[in-house]
Amino acid sequence: MNSKRLFVTKDDTFTLRVFYTKDGTLKVSKEADVPEKEKENWEKFEVEFVLPDFGTAKGIMRASIENDKVNIGQFNNALLCSLARKWNLLDEEQKEIPLDLPKLNELRPDITRMFVELLQEKLSKEGLYDAILFS
Repeated sequence: MNSKRLFVTKDDTFTLRVFYTKDGTLKVSKEADVPEKEKENWEKFEVEFVLPDFGTAKGIMRASIENDKVNIGQFNNALLCSLARKWNLLDEEQKEIPLDLPKLNELRPDITRMFVELLQEKLSKEGLYDAILFS
């Protein structure tokens, strides 16, 4: 048996993206919901995530338990904060904005909610979402 797929490494990453526009009111959308001919008018916000290993899954659950129950808000926050590795955001001087917990917490809730939804979809397809919940 090839054991490579049994272990998670720092190279087991995937990128999720949302589109946003600043024309008028800021709008945020999943990539699939933006018509192909309109994509040039939108900007891409990409975040690279790493697949969770067992230790990370346990940490996500530890951060999510409140009064012996899973707090879904804390779970989503822990999921996002634990698995996000880098993003494509630049400041006004075109310098990379480092991805860290304070910057993640400064993001608009509609943007983080969209990334959480995409992350849940991806992890479910990999068979890992339920595995985290029951780790």
